[in-house]
Amino acid sequence: MSKKKLTTAASNHIVPTKDIYYFLFFLFLIVLLYGRTLGFDFVLDDGLFILNNPVVQKGISGIPAAFSQGSMLHFKGGNFQIYRPLQISFFCLEKQFFGFTPGAFHFFNLVLYFLTSIIIYKLMRMAFPQWHKGFAMLITLLFIVHPIHTEVVANAKSQDELLSALFNLSALLFLFKALQHEKRNNAFYLLSVLLFLLGLFSKESSFAFIVIFSAALFLLLKKKAKDTVILSLPYFMAGLFFLICRHFAIKDVFTENETTVVENVLYGAKDFSMLWGTKLEILFYYLKMMVFPYPMTWDYSFNQIPLISLLSFVPLFSLLLYMLIGLLMVFNIYKRPSVSFGLFFFIVLIAPTSNLFFLNGATFADRFLFLPSLGFIMAIVSFLLTIVKNSNDSMKSKPGWLVYSTCALISCLFFFMTTHRNEDWKSDDAVFRSGALNAPNSSRTNAGMGTQYFNMAEAETDPMRRQIEVDSAIYFFKRSLDIFPDNSNASYKLGLIFSLLNNQQQSIYYYRKSIQSKPNNIQALNNIGAVYAGMNRFDSAAFFFKKAFDVDDINEMTLTNMCIAEYNIGHYQQSINYGDMAEKKGMGNKKVYNMLSLSWGAMGNPEKAKEYAGKASMSR
Repeated sequence: MSKKKLTTAASNHIVPTKDIYYFLFFLFLIVLLYGRTLGFDFVLDDGLFILNNPVVQKGISGIPAAFSQGSMLHFKGGNFQIYRPLQISFFCLEKQFFGFTPGAFHFFNLVLYFLTSIIIYKLMRMAFPQWHKGFAMLITLLFIVHPIHTEVVANAKSQDELLSALFNLSALLFLFKALQHEKRNNAFYLLSVLLFLLGLFSKESSFAFIVIFSAALFLLLKKKAKDTVILSLPYFMAGLFFLICRHFAIKDVFTENETTVVENVLYGAKDFSMLWGTKLEILFYYLKMMVFPYPMTWDYSFNQIPLISLLSFVPLFSLLLYMLIGLLMVFNIYKRPSVSFGLFFFIVLIAPTSNLFFLNGATFADRFLFLPSLGFIMAIVSFLLTIVKNSNDSMKSKPGWLVYSTCALISCLFFFMTTHRNEDWKSDDAVFRSGALNAPNSSRTNAGMGTQYFNMAEAETDPMRRQIEVDSAIYFFKRSLDIFPDNSNASYKLGLIFSLLNNQQQSIYYYRKSIQSKPNNIQALNNIGAVYAGMNRFDSAAFFFKKAFDVDDINEMTLTNMCIAEYNIGHYQQSINYGDMAEKKGMGNKKVYNMLSLSWGAMGNPEKAKEYAGKASMSR
């Protein structure tokens, strides 16, 4: 063996030992950035996915149900069912061993983020063996500190994003491992397909990785088109298997509520120009938040990113930028394949969430950039490095001071921004306050802040402080309605507040406004009926209670209200009918039995009246 070969072999032998120091640095950095999240609470959708999820509440015994049904079967607030059984299973395990302790869920977020950083480093080393390992370290460093990732790492619910990233990037890594030699390693290849399948069971958007695998085979591994198709086929089969599992789990589950303009501004587009102008504006946000992620918020819905004409500056500038990206991808396929692959990685992974091909449930969100950001960072760093180095051969040498200093400067800026952004996720109060501050034009952020003040007022015992918080809640709800008058949630909450303040006219006004915006708002229908009942206007009360009954005939509150209203109108038989219906559905309660007792008494049946009076005395 020649001296050169000995040197290369020795160098390759000590790489893992040196890599340990990189991994320890990544761990130190993640703990420094996100260690404080261990003391954070559950926020936003954590209650929906974790605390109030009946499958998660079962612990380990809930795992079979996680795979056999939709992940949000208990939630009636969306127009589609998601299927993320692996995410729910992880929550079940965490609940089993740690209960609903927020710190435990946040701890596993950090573990998953750390493991993902290791996989990213190894993937960069494997995908670009001509690079010095320092380049892989810089890409991983920039990924770790990027502020756009704060929502995913600091929000317990976002384990779907972390699991998806970990499994899909691992699948890509083992694809490279399987094909790094002339003879394919079938064990690594099979493992790659299985890891991709786990990514699919973590989050449906993993489907986009089928395209990424094909691009990696063609651009980086230099496979012929025929070989690329053949090697990509098992990933398609894994995707098909997932779709079959999803079909049998979800079947025909579909809720009536649909995404509206308040969640996704594009639903308010009136013509082609406005639709595509706003789509390009949203795409511009993807680039803008990669370069300068400020300000960040939990919500970017109506009207934080406004509807805009196609001929406006931002859409045209966005179109120009993406045309430039397309040209860079094409012209660097052979000269700088890492640039082409990175840009392709970014474009493909933002496609499912960017509203470009189909409208989804949100205008934009920070979490949509979690995994795509790796491609953007990869492309920018590799483009910079190839320009500085001028040739692929010199990429094997250590990055120069200019590269290190540039990345260090960017990392320091991002570190400061991430640290500051972290604080916005420590509690619901912090999330909503930052949302109202950073997205003042969003109807939902203002409604969220109003809800927070309303909750604080309910818990407040000091009358003066309580009044201040009530006034603040009213201010933010009205501000929400000024931005989007059809925000049913904001008008409903105002109706509730004025009802508690005994301002019946204002309460009725806002409840009616809520019902006008959302006719099937069962809470508003029941509450406005209760206001009319309090005014002894039982005909009006029964009218709205009946509308609530038509929306949901197995709602205990609605059935109880119908019993009371029909009795007070003098429709005793109708009151009895609704009471019997409630009892048969297991919804008999003290009020229902009281109404049955009174109605039977009014109907001249003292035996039945006595029977239900007894039931009422024994009921809650």
